[in-house]
Amino acid sequence: MKTPTLLAACLLVLASALSGAMAQSGKPTVLDAVGDEVPAAFEAFQLLMGGEDNGNSPGPIQAGFRSVNWDADVVPFDMPGTFFRDDVTRGMALTTEGDEFRVSNPPEDDPGYPDNLFDSINADHPNQFQAFSPERIFSPLTDNTFEITFSVPAKGDKATVSAYGAIFVDVDNDEETYFEFFDEKDASLGLWYVPAYPQGLSFLGVDLEKPVIAKVVVYLGGAKLDQPDQPPQYDVAVMDDFLFAEPVPIAKKPTAASMDDYGR
Repeated sequence: MKTPTLLAACLLVLASALSGAMAQSGKPTVLDAVGDEVPAAFEAFQLLMGGEDNGNSPGPIQAGFRSVNWDADVVPFDMPGTFFRDDVTRGMALTTEGDEFRVSNPPEDDPGYPDNLFDSINADHPNQFQAFSPERIFSPLTDNTFEITFSVPAKGDKATVSAYGAIFVDVDNDEETYFEFFDEKDASLGLWYVPAYPQGLSFLGVDLEKPVIAKVVVYLGGAKLDQPDQPPQYDVAVMDDFLFAEPVPIAKKPTAASMDDYGR
């Protein structure tokens, strides 16, 4: 058992670390919305990040953002976590326990066909879920928590971003679905809860002004995709569109090989 003096010292160190991390990150701007207000909040967050979607263009680009809406036929039902880093150059990689991700409503030539809003995983899911951008939605399969890391699109160098936001689907419980930002030293920059809106759409976006976000950890409800959606005990929440600011390469000591990496 810690003595009061030791406990106070530990708390002081923790407070100092959090204060330092937040000082580096800038003042957060938070946009959230539910239901009919989601499209306006989604558009406002795009404008906050510069208003220009950089698509698959090689990075780094001076301004703008990247987006992932999952809807193209090329996105497989059984999607590798590196798909939007290696196959489609958006500069985003995903990891989860078991490394299994799913994207609903695949085309007929996909081995996961047929599926409608994950009814191939649980027949009741279409009664709970809907898409923001028609018609495909996303979820980890083997866990309800996953991590997002960033890289320079089409180059692969580790990167940070200044902002991240996403559409969430069927968030039933308050203060259970959220995301947390971490810097390149794995220090937390803060966490933010997604507003609940059962059987509907929620949006949450956070901009820290400075590109200090090296990792985003997303916590989806309290249940995995293959479980029944029975809130409040089991809340199965999924996602649709992702938005994140243009990835900025993490500073590194220059070498002879790296001096010309970004066309100085």
